[in-house]
Amino acid sequence: MSDVEKHLANPLWRLNNLYTIIDKEGKQRVFKFNYAQKSLYENIWHRNIILKARQLGISTFVCLFFLDMCLFKPNVATGIIAHTREDAEHMFKRIKFAY
Repeated sequence: MSDVEKHLANPLWRLNNLYTIIDKEGKQRVFKFNYAQKSLYENIWHRNIILKARQLGISTFVCLFFLDMCLFKPNVATGIIAHTREDAEHMFKRIKFAY
């Protein structure tokens, strides 16, 4: 197995190296976990209730996590429920940009 195949087989590596986001300052950059995202990733379960403060990047992480699962795992479907149509459109733009 080549180094590329090893990296692509590792979801932690993919999440911290493959996806580009627009950060809080409006700059394009490669996504890297912050402390809250890393904690969620390390403790994720098939049913999660996330009590959170704003601006921790949880929505961005979930969008990228779901995108990654859809791209790299067979027979996976995901969904996100937002408060408003505008919030849903904003999340979809994040996913589309990263894709």
